[in-house]
Amino acid sequence: MASGRFFYGIADELISSQSYDWITKKVYIAVDRVGTKKSGRIEACPIDSNDGCTILLTNDFGMHSLVVDPTEGYMYWLNKVEKRIESAWMDGQFLNKNPFIDTFLNDPKVKVAALTLDPMEKQLYYLRVWQEKYEIVSCKIHHRSSCKVVATPDEEASHLSIYKDKLFWSNFHGKIYFCQKTTKVVSNLSGFERFMFLDSEVQPQRVDYNECKIGKDQNLCAFNNGGCSHFCILHPGQPFRNCVCPIGVRLLSNNATCDPLGVRRALFIAAKTTLFYISLDTREFAPKRIAFEDENPSEPISIIDVDYDPLRENLYWLDSAKGEVRRSFLNGTNFEIVASKLSPFVKHIAFDWLGRNLYLLNSETGRLEIQKVEGGFYRKILFPGFIYFGNNFYGEHARIERAWMDGTHRQVLISLPKVTSIIDLVVDSEGDRIYWIEGESSKIGSAKLSNGGDIKVISNYFQHFQAIAKLGDVLYSSSSFARSITAISLGKNDFPLQKDFFDGETSDGSKYEQFDSVIFHQTALKAAILRPKYQDVFSRHNSAVTAEDSIISKSKHSKLNINGCFPGNGGCSEICVNLPALQYQCLCSTGSELQQDLSTCISPDAFFVLTQSNVTNDLMRLSLIPETPNYETLAVSNISSIPQSISLDSTRKFIYFSSENFQFGLIQKTPFIGGSVDTVIQSSTLRSIRGTAIDSISDTLFISNGFLKRIEAISLDGRKRRTLIWDKIDPKFLVLHPQLRKLFFVNSFGERSDIVWISTALNEKINVMAENVGNVTALEIDVKSNKIFWSTITDSQGVILSTRIDTGYTEQLIGTSTILPRALTFYNENLYVANGFSGTIDILLKYGTSKQFQTAELF
Repeated sequence: MASGRFFYGIADELISSQSYDWITKKVYIAVDRVGTKKSGRIEACPIDSNDGCTILLTNDFGMHSLVVDPTEGYMYWLNKVEKRIESAWMDGQFLNKNPFIDTFLNDPKVKVAALTLDPMEKQLYYLRVWQEKYEIVSCKIHHRSSCKVVATPDEEASHLSIYKDKLFWSNFHGKIYFCQKTTKVVSNLSGFERFMFLDSEVQPQRVDYNECKIGKDQNLCAFNNGGCSHFCILHPGQPFRNCVCPIGVRLLSNNATCDPLGVRRALFIAAKTTLFYISLDTREFAPKRIAFEDENPSEPISIIDVDYDPLRENLYWLDSAKGEVRRSFLNGTNFEIVASKLSPFVKHIAFDWLGRNLYLLNSETGRLEIQKVEGGFYRKILFPGFIYFGNNFYGEHARIERAWMDGTHRQVLISLPKVTSIIDLVVDSEGDRIYWIEGESSKIGSAKLSNGGDIKVISNYFQHFQAIAKLGDVLYSSSSFARSITAISLGKNDFPLQKDFFDGETSDGSKYEQFDSVIFHQTALKAAILRPKYQDVFSRHNSAVTAEDSIISKSKHSKLNINGCFPGNGGCSEICVNLPALQYQCLCSTGSELQQDLSTCISPDAFFVLTQSNVTNDLMRLSLIPETPNYETLAVSNISSIPQSISLDSTRKFIYFSSENFQFGLIQKTPFIGGSVDTVIQSSTLRSIRGTAIDSISDTLFISNGFLKRIEAISLDGRKRRTLIWDKIDPKFLVLHPQLRKLFFVNSFGERSDIVWISTALNEKINVMAENVGNVTALEIDVKSNKIFWSTITDSQGVILSTRIDTGYTEQLIGTSTILPRALTFYNENLYVANGFSGTIDILLKYGTSKQFQTAELF
């Protein structure tokens, strides 16, 4: 299917009628929509320009049967609710709701329809519809008491038009009649509902422009477009023409030039199936649909969040139905997919335009993901200058938290007792405020951004609020239920609100105005300054949270630069994030590691995978390069408790680990880079798994089952499970020698513990390798040297020993009170020790000594 521009979504409005200004070449349209306020408007659209339309007039009632008289500068329409003709100047000024006297104005039995104009005779005609008859009424322009019935059609009529001295009308059967002394039908025509005559003989012109004698009869728009940069509109009063601008663009103080930057400030609205924006430069508050390109327009769409990039002038939106984040320019061009195959639980996005990073928040796992939009580098981090987020994982005690943009320094900013959820929030860094919407109550709350104090309730009686945004001193909130947008004034800088037309006050006394948005299924809002590089509003420093605040400290691996990540990506090879106090830091995409220069990322040949007691729902990854900042979570989802054992499948690059919940024990796997997780097998008998080992040759996972006290073999797909040995054993730990096909473990059955081995084949024979080894804390194997390593802890020291598999020769490698070994692993001829005494990982050296490999406290 060919790609194209598509208008998705439904806005509840329609064009009720249109008329043509033959002098300045514009189409006037009357737009009608369902709503309680300003439900109708009149727009003018030049036929020879790509500048769009301009809004001339809004009215409280729907406007139908619009006609214009460009020779005098007036427009007329029917108000079907009030059953009357109304008029205004063609630029929308001087609305006259009663230009004619009609004795049937309040008669409930009568309706009005089908207004038309005879510009030659300055006569208006319309239909007066009764239950039993139709009347054609004529009114002389500028004569209030001139309306009279001039014809009574024999059957129903639906549309009127005038041509010279003949009055034409159509009926609901598509036939056209005209009246000239008697009623006649136009032959050979049928199937018509509306029609119009275009003929220069019945379209009088204004006199040519004469700069020496300017008057209302001249076409002042004919010379140099009347001095207007965009639209020139004729009207009957001085200066006989008016300059107006496209929808949402402000007119400058010279009353002739429209802002050359176009729309400077906008409110973006995400609806379920489309995007809109509303200019905040004018008081029109008219939504404009963004027509973006799409290669697959037939697929379902569900847009649930939106953000704006002021640097590239791109709009970003999250489509949960497609599992994608997309972007385009405001005119819909340059459409791109920047993130795909997202989890359906990714509900929110935020764009860091200085660092060029896209943040995605997964509501199920509570994890934050970051993606570089130029280059595609991708990384998962624990949590979100700062990132602010609502945390709804604490029952009736919702929190607003913040963290540095690298995921560190997470803290609770605001705790809200008896509030079950935070729906949306917005930050005003310059004003030192944060605003949020509470779940069930739809309350709008506010607090100081710097310390979470001075909590206020701005509004507590609006219903079904679900999105919030702020720009200047105006807070915007949308209600999908009411299809409205409420604008709350919080200070003096509250344009585009009209101070004389507020709809009411909120619970804290703030004035507000409500707008019928005519947009179905509103899901998100974003208020933004457009094209800020032309408006001198780029700044990294306008924040109330400063370096003096207690939460700000120098990050160990950060850099200091007033410009941070912008421009040049901070010199980082992959991801750059700005941090508080003018700091910034380089990060690497998932699977890469930051080098000692703190700028370059490479993909390592090997790394540590470990568990940590204070990280209850994730696996940790540590670099093998000393003194680098590469100790981080793997961001593995759906881990219910601390993993009890870990095994690596280097062939397929998977990590297998065991964990438990209240019902089951589980064996799960995740890629080396973390992220997604699959359950291999779950069972109520897979508890107290004390060790695992993988045989890549036979695709088998061996487990030391402390609950059933047996050694088992499970296929890597989880479909087959069998017991290898179960009699008189209490197994702890488990390692595999793949060439010898032997499994080694500690057997604590009875009064002593031995290191034993069994064949991987179905063989019940237990072979003792080392007797009475004491309280073993870890077990490891080095296939190359053909040795088993194990550790014990006595009352006074930690001891590490080794035994040759072929000869049984055992020797003590180290015994010291400064080492409390909790885990062992062997790599590249080095034995690494998790030292519980110092909370570090140490390397065991020759001659019974050790050195710290990782100085950070890990345990």
